[in-house]
Amino acid sequence: LGFDVYLMLDSRKSDMDQATKIFTDRASNAEIVMFYYIGHGQQIAGETYLLPVESSVRRESDKYYCMYGPQIVARINETNAQTKLIFLDACRSEGNYQMGATQLFSMEAPVNGIVMFSTKQGDFAFDGYNDDSTPFTKAFCNNIGLENTRIEIVLSNIVHDVTKLTSNYIEKQIPNYNNSLTHEVTLNKVSISIQHNVDRNEIIENSSDAGLQFWLKKAEQGDADAQYNLGVLYDLGRGVRQDCSEAAKWYRKAAKQGNASAQCDLGVLYFYGRGVSQDDNKAVKWSRKA
Repeated sequence: LGFDVYLMLDSRKSDMDQATKIFTDRASNAEIVMFYYIGHGQQIAGETYLLPVESSVRRESDKYYCMYGPQIVARINETNAQTKLIFLDACRSEGNYQMGATQLFSMEAPVNGIVMFSTKQGDFAFDGYNDDSTPFTKAFCNNIGLENTRIEIVLSNIVHDVTKLTSNYIEKQIPNYNNSLTHEVTLNKVSISIQHNVDRNEIIENSSDAGLQFWLKKAEQGDADAQYNLGVLYDLGRGVRQDCSEAAKWYRKAAKQGNASAQCDLGVLYFYGRGVSQDDNKAVKWSRKA
């Protein structure tokens, strides 16, 4: 996705403080800033704290040895990045806690940003069984790089996948998030190249009634080129009333037979939502096939 990554593993409190400072300094005035934490978290006196490796919370005063959640939001706000994303895979169901619950309370999203929790407020999150990653991190990795997909759809997919991954657990884990974005965000933008293997002008020149009838007959017999030709005419409204839904129908028939031009044009219809419901994933799918 093109991010410059600053990685910290198994950090102590002093390391976490220093890492957060370095991270926010480097991210100053960036277009997009993403903060991802996976580890233990805890509610202490109604506030969210992230726990360093040496922490063992037994009393309220132990919070001073932990990382204060809202402080992270404040520091990320200071970067003045256009978009600020925070993901917290915390509030675990296991840990060396001696008092209180280990849930994380909700936090305000940064300005023009999102803060996403691995589970809803007041609930626990699972580490996963015999796996290399937690359900939330697995869902995050499977969705964060989706091409031409708005961030809200990515987050919705993560919620869906985590819920599905934990459906056989004692209780389903349901992530939630707070969103203060005022603009559209797409992390992995991929241009869709429109390349035609045939000359559209030639198709248009043969859009007489006789030509239409000939192509219609061939198309109904399963001829992919004729199906594509009809799609072009309905798409552009040449020789027939413009009808993008009808164009999509004929493009789809030809595309399923491997017609590259039809696959490309069907992808464009999905990308712009013309004649079909707008769908970034299908747009990329058909464009890739072409």
